[in-house]
Amino acid sequence: MCNDHREETGEDEEAWFLLFPMEDGKGGFEQKLTEVMSHDEQTLALRKEGIGVVLDSELPHLIGIDDDLLSTGIILYHLKEGQTYVGREDASVEQDIVLHGLDLESEHCVFENTGGTVTLIPLSGSQCSVNGVQIMEATHLNQGAVILLGRTNMFRFNHPKEAAKLREKRKSGLLSSFSLSMTDLSKSCENLSAVMLYNPG
Repeated sequence: MCNDHREETGEDEEAWFLLFPMEDGKGGFEQKLTEVMSHDEQTLALRKEGIGVVLDSELPHLIGIDDDLLSTGIILYHLKEGQTYVGREDASVEQDIVLHGLDLESEHCVFENTGGTVTLIPLSGSQCSVNGVQIMEATHLNQGAVILLGRTNMFRFNHPKEAAKLREKRKSGLLSSFSLSMTDLSKSCENLSAVMLYNPG
């Protein structure tokens, strides 16, 4: 999180109370806010790079690739240790990540993070693609994988620890810079285009 926290207004405080209600009425808004910010700072860091801003995370995560031209925010979903359930809000079991869109099942898939190894598990014949290839069974995810859930929910998978190891290999010359570049992304996008072309609305 950014270190220059702005002063909270009454409206902001009200919003925080809605998001983080006090169960026992003890403690104050400031205490709860401090707890939440402290937790987020353990996994997220915001830093300036040139004229850009970089959001770093320690945990494996998904970055939303939104096709809505009016969307101006960046969505980051952490994939916690254990299971992260993805589906719609009308699922019989509460989902950790709630999405909307074409061909999205109420209980769509599970991301399983076991000791830093992340696997995507499609549920009940749901449409899940990794790098443009539709998957039907549990699939191990690698840094930079492009994931399509249903027909409209696209994400890039980031694994900070794996990316750090790959950067070290690239520095030592064991890995070509070109192999981790736009070639792979281009191939993923070509495959995704084919998947979307053959599965039109």
